[in-house]
Amino acid sequence: RRWSGEGQHVLMLCRREFHGFNPFAGREDDPAELGVIVAAHNTDLCIVGLVGIVDPPRKEIPSVVDICRRAGIRVFMVTGDFALTAAAMRTYLNGLLASIAW
Repeated sequence: RRWSGEGQHVLMLCRREFHGFNPFAGREDDPAELGVIVAAHNTDLCIVGLVGIVDPPRKEIPSVVDICRRAGIRVFMVTGDFALTAAAMRTYLNGLLASIAW
């Protein structure tokens, strides 16, 4: 929650051991079949760690938003991020955009 609140994308790294067989062997070139196998074996995972990735907005955002708004275009932020990450990005963007005269 803390990392998401700081605007980071958070990935959980997990692993699973297969004793005596490898369900993925020989199927590396078939993405559809790999997807089915991964879904079937996506249980009994051991959490190895968490990774936080910072992906800041591009530096051009303030000038692009300024140009759009001057042209009468309403600008909205649409994201599929986790709610805390999206809220942190909104706060960050509001700070970046504060210098633009509306």
